[in-house]
Amino acid sequence: MAFELATGDYLFEPHSGEEYSRDEDHLAHIIELLGPIPRNIAMSGKYSREFFTKRGDLRHITKLKPWGLVDVLMEKYQWDERSAYEFAEFLLPMLEFDPERRASAEQCLRHPWLATAEDPGLLVGGERAGEEENNGTVSADEDGEDGAIVAPVEDSPPAAVF
Repeated sequence: MAFELATGDYLFEPHSGEEYSRDEDHLAHIIELLGPIPRNIAMSGKYSREFFTKRGDLRHITKLKPWGLVDVLMEKYQWDERSAYEFAEFLLPMLEFDPERRASAEQCLRHPWLATAEDPGLLVGGERAGEEENNGTVSADEDGEDGAIVAPVEDSPPAAVF
């Protein structure tokens, strides 16, 4: 959901093909973004044999095109490098394959990227918002067009971006 709020697109949008299911395509998208799923995790599911070979490779999709999150943000969404890295550092721990290593909700809420919401340089769609303090008003981007509505910041959790 964080990716969708930041970009306006789904992180993964799988489709079925003649040789593979929508679920296998979803797994392929995940592998392209995050890298190979550890074999012990890939083979631990009830339906693992339906999607993976004994070696842990996808059964029907063999040609993957790796495209890491930072590159996706910079190439597809034209985010600057700093913003892409900062957002990736926030998002990737939530996508960790191993549930024992995956970020908890509490850890995510404490992540420094969310603290930028209190900073006048708030990230909005991969760009920093204007430098003026924003008290719940609509900000304008460089072209003077209306931008995101930013909720007022008080002594409370980070401001919400709508």
